[in-house]
Amino acid sequence: MKIKDGYLKANSILFLTMLGYGLVTALLSVYLNKQGVSLANIGLIFSVGAIIAGLFRVPIGILVDCLGKKRFLIIGAIGYPLFSIGLIYASTVSHYILLNLMVAFFDAVFWTAFSAHFFDVMSKGEEGIGMAGRNITLYTATGIAPIISGVLATKFGFGNLFMLGAAISVSGILIALTLKDHNHAKKLCYQAMHEEYANILKIKGLPLIAGIIFLVDFVFVFWSIFMPIWLLQVGVSLGVIGVLLSANLLIGVFLQIPIGKAIDKWPIRTILIPGFLMFWLGGVLFFAFKNYISYFFNRAIMLGTGSDMAYWPAVSMLAKLTPTVDNGGAVALIFGLSAAIKGFGALAGGYLAQMFGIETVLVSISYLALAAAIILIPLKILKKKGTQFHKVHHHRAHIPLR
Repeated sequence: MKIKDGYLKANSILFLTMLGYGLVTALLSVYLNKQGVSLANIGLIFSVGAIIAGLFRVPIGILVDCLGKKRFLIIGAIGYPLFSIGLIYASTVSHYILLNLMVAFFDAVFWTAFSAHFFDVMSKGEEGIGMAGRNITLYTATGIAPIISGVLATKFGFGNLFMLGAAISVSGILIALTLKDHNHAKKLCYQAMHEEYANILKIKGLPLIAGIIFLVDFVFVFWSIFMPIWLLQVGVSLGVIGVLLSANLLIGVFLQIPIGKAIDKWPIRTILIPGFLMFWLGGVLFFAFKNYISYFFNRAIMLGTGSDMAYWPAVSMLAKLTPTVDNGGAVALIFGLSAAIKGFGALAGGYLAQMFGIETVLVSISYLALAAAIILIPLKILKKKGTQFHKVHHHRAHIPLR
């Protein structure tokens, strides 16, 4: 893969922004639990912003395509340090809901603009390997964040941790100021919006792509919010929780290149179906033996390997099929709806966990991955190899972000 200057800058922004935000959010559900917030309210806090801001992404996608990705990327990135500082002064459920709503709006702007910009700095035919490089950057940042968070929160307190996260996020904004905007001129009007989404909705296989992405994110959000709380409840220290949260991401770093190459060369069903099976198996076995080795190993199987094998082939398939001029709109539509679905998952997870217990809920929700693996087996479109998805009107590649 030929590495471009814009590609390196984009990954630098991604690393710093997500490292800063990751330091703040890696143990946020644990922090809220220690503050005395109930499971139902924790689910509510995480859900409100995700649902509203997820739907907000749809018009943002058109604005990004029409007015320029750089300015929206910078605007979105500003929300992360503001959120970090705001947590220091928040003290009620209402405060946390408002903060989460605020950062969710900024997050929607950032990811939509960043994804569309990232598409522009990549080359056709290397979506899988390009995605691998981006994922290595993202996973490294978010992988080391929980370890650092666990150590610093224990030694210096959450307030100082939040301040550090804000400072690192600001450094990402400084790099974003130096970006070159790759924008395609487009008239900003209702007709332009209608035409773009009409074209996007004609993409063959879009409902299948969307369904896979939605399902993985829905199951993922249950585990990301409530598993750390369960570990704290059974006596696991913050430092060890941080290590366990990092395990799947750091393992995922080493898997990105092989997965990326496989996406470009093999029929994606050969990656998707085993991925969903591993996603299910890791979730079911996580609670089986009640020891650190079991927690580490099964979380790595589920979220470090299985979810990536189930998720990124679908994302790459979308990247191969979407016309370049519709980057912002496609990202906004699919990942905006996915964010809203994750919000509903957080809300449902909070109430279900409070009613039936975290362990019961997490094991039960994992069976959705098994159902997905069974449903995908006979689908013919998944038997095509990666390069067979390309369209002749693609003059650049593009890879959406989670």
